[in-house]
Amino acid sequence: FIIYSDAYLQYEKLLSNPLFIYNPDTLSFEEKFWDTSGNVRPYLMPFRIFKEKNVVKKHINFGFKESKETIRTFIGCSKCGRSNFYRQHPEMNIFRRYTWVIKAQITPGDFRNYSKIDFIDLRIRYDGVDKFFTLYLKKVDGSIIWLGAYPVKKGNKHKNAGIWKKYPSEYARYLSALDRHSRQLDKDLYRNKQKIHTAVIKNKRNLWNTLRSYMSIEEREMTETEWLKYYTNALRYEDEALKSSYPGEVLLCRQLEKLGYINRYSKAIDSLSVKIIPAFFVDNNGVNIPVKKVVLIDRTSFTYKIISVKSPLDPVMETIPVENNVVMLVYLPDSSVGIVKNKNIGIAIKNNCETGIKTSVVEPGLITIGQIINDLKLY
Repeated sequence: FIIYSDAYLQYEKLLSNPLFIYNPDTLSFEEKFWDTSGNVRPYLMPFRIFKEKNVVKKHINFGFKESKETIRTFIGCSKCGRSNFYRQHPEMNIFRRYTWVIKAQITPGDFRNYSKIDFIDLRIRYDGVDKFFTLYLKKVDGSIIWLGAYPVKKGNKHKNAGIWKKYPSEYARYLSALDRHSRQLDKDLYRNKQKIHTAVIKNKRNLWNTLRSYMSIEEREMTETEWLKYYTNALRYEDEALKSSYPGEVLLCRQLEKLGYINRYSKAIDSLSVKIIPAFFVDNNGVNIPVKKVVLIDRTSFTYKIISVKSPLDPVMETIPVENNVVMLVYLPDSSVGIVKNKNIGIAIKNNCETGIKTSVVEPGLITIGQIINDLKLY
């Protein structure tokens, strides 16, 4: 099995791009509320429902004040402001003129703790037998707490005479409003999923076109299904396949790292620091070689460095130790590869590279990474 190019490595990087990930929100309006694994409705402003007496009435939503019977009553202000709260939870407009009396006693300590909690959503359930409500309050972390309570109108006792008789009809109105809100948001959710799905299909086409720019001629002749099978095999047989592959820069560096070599820039290793030589390269006949890139490999420190050359015939200014164990691999513009052994670098250092660094040039397709590893003794 032969790996033709580094496209199989680029595929993983491209797939991790958020543009190509299709992970739509599949939970409905109600499912999202009752899910406690961290799911909350997006774009909601948190609110605090429990406030003491010193509330600003123009921000009234829910909160606590202490009645004569020491039962806490919800009347306070939401953290996000009254208008924002009712816009985000329109079904709560049904109970806008009510305050809530908690059925259980709450200690001042509990009260202070509740008043500091940020909530993101809420639901109301009514028990027609006991004629009281349960308030389910969802925190921003997705967890839910509940409180038993019953609504009363703001004002004197006369206004609340027989108020319990209105509970079923008010609750029915609340459920109807909640259902409308739910259907609207679920419809928006479906439309958004369709938009995302369409965008992802388009982005995946772009991914394939981008990936083809990294492919070899052999890979471009494959269908997408054939290439994905090739990709799977490239991962499965990578260790052996790399040795049989053409020594492209990315694949060579991949093999070097598998052998334990480190890119000296990424690890800030500076073991090559004694003598600077203006290196230019010549073939066995002494003719200058145009160079595109140079891979400098230090076999002592197990580090390597990639050097880009601005102009093919420009000298490469590089720092090399006089007592070195360095070899080089040179990439030519026509995709040929030049091999520079350690003894040739030593000779060039002694004569200040006046005659160039002798390089053995191999035409494209006539050498593999495994042969280079053996020839330069990189193991």
